[in-house]
Amino acid sequence: MRIFRCVKTLLVVFSIAMLSSCGGGGGDNTNGSVTLVVNKTSVGTGSTFSGTVTFTSPVSTAYNGKSVSILSDNTSLIPSGSGYLNNNGVANIPLQPLSVITTPKTVNLVAVVDGIRSTSVQVTVTTPTLTLAPPADSTYAATGSTNQIVRCVAENLALTFKDSLGNPVQNQNITLSVKTINNQRVGDQVVFFPNAGTEIIAPPGTITVVTDSRGVANVPVSIDILTPSIAPSQHVITVLWEAEADIIGHNNTVLPFMASGSTQLTVTN
Repeated sequence: MRIFRCVKTLLVVFSIAMLSSCGGGGGDNTNGSVTLVVNKTSVGTGSTFSGTVTFTSPVSTAYNGKSVSILSDNTSLIPSGSGYLNNNGVANIPLQPLSVITTPKTVNLVAVVDGIRSTSVQVTVTTPTLTLAPPADSTYAATGSTNQIVRCVAENLALTFKDSLGNPVQNQNITLSVKTINNQRVGDQVVFFPNAGTEIIAPPGTITVVTDSRGVANVPVSIDILTPSIAPSQHVITVLWEAEADIIGHNNTVLPFMASGSTQLTVTN
């Protein structure tokens, strides 16, 4: 009876020792180590990149065919991937962002082999960009004119839309509006010209334009401004522009991309 109890105790101690040598967090343990390296740390929707997983083990060199996983903490943006080690203990696993997003996001990736985890690697998913280049600030001289509306032909306002890889997007609809006119008086307004002989007054009117092969839409605009009632004097307004480009994202969700800018116009008499 004493011999049986002694053997049972030894078996329990041996089992605990075996369990403590397996698995565990971190990039390595007594059974091996895992490293993860990505070839890009910044990627756009639709682009591919790869994670290279390397596994080394002091207790076995039977690497070929061993399964590997790269786990993502945001699978709706970058799905997890899997593959198999080669004879050298290396696996290259392709990965790809699937969703279009409106603000850049960081995704954490971890490689796992036989329960051994690598340290986390961060990848930033970039977004499409809309930029607005407003007409330059300017001064218009209307010498001797009082309480009259003068039309100032502004430089073209330029809108540019690029995808998350920085490539120009052609045939993208962009809506341009005037959010407000600071220090506005009766008669102060922005004029859009959608077609020859047609005018749209803003605010509140808006105009929708389409980008060309460069991803650019140039919008001709004019600004009507009321001259001061007393000469010599000046009247200063600031036009606040706002543009929006909508694209379809994950699950047919409409994603708005916004841009803004301002133009200061001074009229003197």
